[in-house]
Amino acid sequence: MVEENKYAHIQAAINFADLIRTTLGPRGMNKAVVKGENAIFTNDGATIISSINASDPIINLFKGLANSQEQAIGDGTTTAVILSGQLLSNALQLLNKGIHPTTIINGYSLAKVEAMRYLEKHAEKGEKQKIIKTAFGSKVSSDIITHLTSLIMKVKDYEELKTYKIENSNPLHSKIFKGHIFEGFTISDRTPKTIEGKIAFLDYRTNVDAADFKISQVEELKNINEYDRTYKRNIVDKLVEAKVGLLLYTDTNPEFEAYLKEKGITGIVVYKREEVDGILAALNLQATSDPNNIFVKEGKVEYKKPKQVLVHGDTETLVLNGPTSQVLDEIERAVHDVVSLFKHDTQIVIGAGAIEIELAKQINHFAKTVGGKEQLAIEKYAESLESIPLILAENCGHDAIQVLTVLKTMHEQNPDMGVDIVKGVSDARERGILDPVLVKIHAINSATNVANLILKTDKLLIGENAPNKSE
Repeated sequence: MVEENKYAHIQAAINFADLIRTTLGPRGMNKAVVKGENAIFTNDGATIISSINASDPIINLFKGLANSQEQAIGDGTTTAVILSGQLLSNALQLLNKGIHPTTIINGYSLAKVEAMRYLEKHAEKGEKQKIIKTAFGSKVSSDIITHLTSLIMKVKDYEELKTYKIENSNPLHSKIFKGHIFEGFTISDRTPKTIEGKIAFLDYRTNVDAADFKISQVEELKNINEYDRTYKRNIVDKLVEAKVGLLLYTDTNPEFEAYLKEKGITGIVVYKREEVDGILAALNLQATSDPNNIFVKEGKVEYKKPKQVLVHGDTETLVLNGPTSQVLDEIERAVHDVVSLFKHDTQIVIGAGAIEIELAKQINHFAKTVGGKEQLAIEKYAESLESIPLILAENCGHDAIQVLTVLKTMHEQNPDMGVDIVKGVSDARERGILDPVLVKIHAINSATNVANLILKTDKLLIGENAPNKSE
């Protein structure tokens, strides 16, 4: 029997992984993540885990696992964390039988390599549309999935795709806009308008910094003010010479805008620095940082209302509509996961737990060729993989053990059989339930590495703060 509390850190890791167990699959439940007076309702594993505020090193390991999966692939976070928890849970059973952690780690490592080989060998080319629908899963309703899938199918460059959210609107009115949309405003004129012609982007201060001057008398202050006005007018005169009709700039300055309006130039303030690159890319424009060297481009910009400016161009923005900010955030998270997948190769394996059943079969066969105590660890690895279809069935409201038993029997004849929301078991290929192989490879690899790292740790020590040398 394991010494009491010796592996408390392993149990803590298992308990944490169990937190998101119920979020897996098309019928996964939401978690309410409360932050102050606000709450996020989501079943997105990456969002849930990243939102948990914890200083526990074990929990931070899982947060690192979730972040790694999200950054590398964009999906599969829940699978990775659940699998890591199951590997640890099964390892704990072996530890209780006196099997050394090193033996378990070796067995898990061998099983992981075998799983990688099998996935790479059995990956196949998948249909883009089916992959998108599978990736959306339960995160949004079916009619919205169909609409968003049709939009995402049209995207030319997934790397550069931006999103823009419009609240209090119908999600089915979401669309692709050719260009960039950002939050901006005019100071002196709030009237909606469309501007076509020469556009410049000014990226430097439009007023003189008084801190650069030493002021000892009132007269000197007057001189500085006059110098400042001359400085502004000179900038505007240069814009007039360049025949600029619209100026986008980052420096809020009512007096400067008054000079612009005087000369018939529309000025729009871009008050979020992170929007600059998107605007310049849409216009294929270079920002002007020198008043004597102004870059201009012919273009079209629509000033719809404060906080909504449409820059027409060659880039793409997915305009997401939704009734509330929470719904919009959930749709945006789902879109992010889907779009992230297409930054990678779209080779697939069969989803709905089918590939995990096949992997478990293969690894159980492999275990017999290894022998010894490591065979026991490899068999527990296979059992951990089977937990994915088991939890999928459980979250759909089925008798999970019965579904798993039927699946294992049916896989002797048909490797495409997976968990079905309604029937319990059906052909996942026929239903178009496909998972990108990279999601599975990265999830299994990361889950195994984290589990092994925790198993390699025999005790959790809390270090003291370094003493204050001044005491």
